[in-house]
Amino acid sequence: MKTENEISFLAKEPQRYALQKVYVSWGQERNINAGDIVLFYRTGDEGTSKKYSSVLTTVCIIDEIQRNFTTKDEFLRHCQNRSVFSTEELNAFWNNHRYGLTVLKFIFIKSFTHRPILGFLWDNNIVEGGKGPRPFTCITDSQFEMIIREARSDLSKYWR
Repeated sequence: MKTENEISFLAKEPQRYALQKVYVSWGQERNINAGDIVLFYRTGDEGTSKKYSSVLTTVCIIDEIQRNFTTKDEFLRHCQNRSVFSTEELNAFWNNHRYGLTVLKFIFIKSFTHRPILGFLWDNNIVEGGKGPRPFTCITDSQFEMIIREARSDLSKYWR
């Protein structure tokens, strides 16, 4: 997007180079399985019109799902160098949400060439108007194909 600051995405942090990355959640939705295709969504900055600044950014595949951690060390090991969160933030997740934590390990497939905006999702009834996508919300194959067309991203070499 022309409004994004490219410098924000150039840091030399270990999670940027990990082949397997993690997403940490404590949401109630659990309708996700290894092998599922996931689209990542980034909310626009405060003070901007979310309709135009919130975007779908990336397509990934879930590789592994881990729940029911027995110790904080086990949880931290699953996230180490694969998460955008600091150790302090991960400790806070453990302290506040330990019984509902889910760590999704995923494989990055592709960043979108053109990032579909929230307004596109509303206009095409993929997301309820006036709201944003909820974690782990399922979409139909035709909605996924519509998003990929809007993203101008060829995924044919990844699957058929």
